[in-house]
Amino acid sequence: MVRGLKRRDRGPHFAAMSTPSTKCPICGKPASPGARPFCSTRCAQVDLGRWLNESYRVPVADSDDGQDAGVADETERERTQSG
Repeated sequence: MVRGLKRRDRGPHFAAMSTPSTKCPICGKPASPGARPFCSTRCAQVDLGRWLNESYRVPVADSDDGQDAGVADETERERTQSG
């Protein structure tokens, strides 16, 4: 519970966090208040393992014109100059 705030003063985002209709992203069961957004600590650990094993990835489109390499080179130069 948020101390010092009455239920009506917490805002709509707080109500969305506490609704029991939120489903666990791993197994789909209703989320548990103690392990939100997961249903249990087991599902939370499964999710953490997926992050650590790099199972979750952001898709990146490869560019043929080499723009990505130029950005990486500039970033590397900035690191070596500041250090």
